[in-house]
Amino acid sequence: MCPDLAAFLIVQMETLGELAGTLGKDSEGRTWRDKSARMLKALIHELWREDTFIARRTHDSKEVACQSLLPCVPILLGERLPEGIRSTLRCRIGTFLTNYGLATEHPDSPAYTPDGYWREPIWAPSTYIILCGLRACGYENTANTLAERFCTLCRASGFAENFNALTGESLRDPAYSWTSSVFLLCAQMLNKEKAGHEP
Repeated sequence: MCPDLAAFLIVQMETLGELAGTLGKDSEGRTWRDKSARMLKALIHELWREDTFIARRTHDSKEVACQSLLPCVPILLGERLPEGIRSTLRCRIGTFLTNYGLATEHPDSPAYTPDGYWREPIWAPSTYIILCGLRACGYENTANTLAERFCTLCRASGFAENFNALTGESLRDPAYSWTSSVFLLCAQMLNKEKAGHEP
């Protein structure tokens, strides 16, 4: 079981519950909401370890140690998580933040590989998932810092598939729609934030 998958399922089942309620299927809605709540409880009970979420192998339940950004993905659950877990995840996410954005593998990790696809580069989807989670937890300043760095990165290096986390160099495909889409979403968020603080 992986914490990122569990987090996605929690949100999806909760959404199915809301949709069922909107359609007048109250019993089905309660069933999905109950499943979501049970998954959240299991995520915390089974996979939270002091300062991080861990993963377990399916065939023997052995814990999988890693220094990947993936165990931070449950931040997207926002206030569904206890405050202690939220604040700990925010601190952990900060350790992945380079001058250019969020590395997908911690730079000090033995698995860190320059241009290692999901073992180093900055990616738009993971950036936006973490950013949305930070905002859902009320950590707007941290989210804004991440959005600013991603926008600066894209202005300097274009809308590549991914980017070197330590140099900002564009990697792989030179033009990717999800990169440009996340750039636009981040820019929109920052503009709204700025407008909200203008006298």
